[in-house]
Amino acid sequence: VLNIDITLLWQFIPFLLSYLFLSYFLFKPVLEYLKEREKLIEGRRREAESLLEEVRKLKRKYEEAIVEATREARVLKDKIHQEALMKQAEIIAAAKEDAQKILEEARKNVGREVKDIREELIQQASEIADIIVKKLLPE
Repeated sequence: VLNIDITLLWQFIPFLLSYLFLSYFLFKPVLEYLKEREKLIEGRRREAESLLEEVRKLKRKYEEAIVEATREARVLKDKIHQEALMKQAEIIAAAKEDAQKILEEARKNVGREVKDIREELIQQASEIADIIVKKLLPE
């Protein structure tokens, strides 16, 4: 059986005063501090998520740029290769043309030399024939 008497009241009043004092000077400021801290943490968490998303976007953009640069490099390499092949073909064609000209010039020179030698042989043939006739037919 619980007896309520004046001592309970005298115990309850200091308890109530202590509670009010602690509530006003300790509990309320601590709760406000914890709420502010939670808001700060939540704000920083959102900021971190935002930064992380931005990093992901930049990474995707970077990867796309690398793919594009690789593709452009491949296209440029193919273009340079084609240009080199065309230049090679031009050089070979020019070399063949020069070789053909040199060959034709050499043939003309050989033809002239053969003609000159024939003419010389024809001139010498009559002299040789005269010498042979003189040797075969004594005078």
